[in-house]
Amino acid sequence: MNTSVYFKSLSINKTFNTATIVVSSTPILNKMATIAGIKVETRTQQQTTFGLLSIIDPETGKTIAGNSDIAKTLQQSLNVGDVLEGFQMSSNPVMDRETNEPTNMYWVEAI
Repeated sequence: MNTSVYFKSLSINKTFNTATIVVSSTPILNKMATIAGIKVETRTQQQTTFGLLSIIDPETGKTIAGNSDIAKTLQQSLNVGDVLEGFQMSSNPVMDRETNEPTNMYWVEAI
């Protein structure tokens, strides 16, 4: 797997009040275009794998809460496409909570 991962978004699970970082194996890029005279942006299409980075709060030992200061700081500090140095995709798929089947996403881990 590609060793570089790029920030895509911070996902807040409202049911469990947890936050995880969604990453991609390639940068997500937008390209300007015009449709019917209207300026729009489209995503450039690449073979991209998505992953989840579960951040643990060192004070609690639990996944960071969606409303925590850590989550707020990450959301304010990271931009789409930022390289997350020191992290890589693992070969471990994220499992669907309901079906327990592997998804097309992989867990991200520190190098």
